[in-house]
Amino acid sequence: MKLHSMKLSAKEQEKIPETAAVERPRYPWGLGLHLDGETLEKLGIGLPEVGKSLMLQARVSVTGAMEQETEGSGKQRTAQLQITDMGIGPDEGEGQSAADILYDGKG
Repeated sequence: MKLHSMKLSAKEQEKIPETAAVERPRYPWGLGLHLDGETLEKLGIGLPEVGKSLMLQARVSVTGAMEQETEGSGKQRTAQLQITDMGIGPDEGEGQSAADILYDGKG
């Protein structure tokens, strides 16, 4: 599976106002995940170290899709996704195929 950086470009960051208290975000709003203790337990992992890179694989259900065109702004598209299943583990690179990861090597 190819992973794509979702980091905001300098041009995208300029569109977000910077306040004295908070610097501009590096990634778009809505891409962050908050995992509570029960979720970490379900995933079978302890508390990860801050700054550590992990690999996340998820199955999602599309719960909404919209395309809207407004005068002066052009077309805007949005999609709402609900994570239904996920796994998390060490970031070991792209050594395994997506089928091996999704189906525990039975792909």
